[in-house]
Amino acid sequence: MQNAKLPVIQLNPATIPVTDRFEAWRQWVSPIIDVAPGENQRMEGAAFTTRLLDTLIFGDFNVGAQVIHRGASHIGSPHSEMLILDMYSSGSARGLIGDTYVQRGPGVIDITDYSRQSQIVATDAVFLSVSIPHRAIGYDPARHPANFKIPTNGPVGRVLADAFLTLNAQLPEVTLVEAPALAAGFCGLLRGLLFGPASDDAGHDAVKSGRLNAMKSFIGRNLDNPNLGIESLCRNFGASRASVYRDFAGLGGVRHFITQCRLDRAFHDLLRAEPARGQVQEIAARWGFDSPGHFNRLFRRKFGESPSATLGLIRLSADSGGEDSPSRSNPALPIDLTDWIRHL
Repeated sequence: MQNAKLPVIQLNPATIPVTDRFEAWRQWVSPIIDVAPGENQRMEGAAFTTRLLDTLIFGDFNVGAQVIHRGASHIGSPHSEMLILDMYSSGSARGLIGDTYVQRGPGVIDITDYSRQSQIVATDAVFLSVSIPHRAIGYDPARHPANFKIPTNGPVGRVLADAFLTLNAQLPEVTLVEAPALAAGFCGLLRGLLFGPASDDAGHDAVKSGRLNAMKSFIGRNLDNPNLGIESLCRNFGASRASVYRDFAGLGGVRHFITQCRLDRAFHDLLRAEPARGQVQEIAARWGFDSPGHFNRLFRRKFGESPSATLGLIRLSADSGGEDSPSRSNPALPIDLTDWIRHL
């Protein structure tokens, strides 16, 4: 028992009939996400190796293009209170986590909160990943952002990347006895890099952060109101214009923040809309963009493509492996991901 190695799950597509490869992948990830084939509605599955390090699930993935949906059926379950850290060596992914637009790819460590709904479009990709329970690093969805991006060419990114890669490379040799200390050490490093040391002004910072989060929530609920702006924030929160300007200074200002939120909502609606004449203009107008040309320019600046290119990218259905598709037994994976997540 002293020398027992970590639990491991491996999937090698070469051992599975081509017609069953995507189903093997879909079924394994179903406790946390729904997936459907991406480009040309074709995906031949995935190759991966995952290991359970105490309360952390490390994975090495090589997957095909796919669309990823995390909906209401996943949120609020025991599987949702975790963060996912991804480090890509090739490929990319983009979409929405809650109302936050995210883009993943090489050169950046991406950390995402899985207690929020998400819609992601991914290309063929090779990446490393680790699932981390919220409590392991003191993450609070009410106070902390849905997504962290840490460039790997900076000091913080290099330290985190080196630790992640070194630990991942050692996992085949790690024993169950060593696992708790290694997991705690990695989580301690991540907690320190993300949140820093405790501040003497923590009480003041908490009040300021709470007010900003409340105002951001108010904005999110009222994005369809054409009169939403600095005046409505001052009126509803009893704050001066100067205070509100200071609160939003780090977000580019109130008007910029509202515009970005409306663009995210438009992106969300375009992703899932049925392609049809006039859809782009209708969705733009729904979120307060009356000028198609202005909307097109803002959309391209933020998302790197035209609204029409985004239209209809995600259309999950039962036939394509969405959340209502039937489950089939999967002899290729003797251990269910749910068993591991339950352990967390």
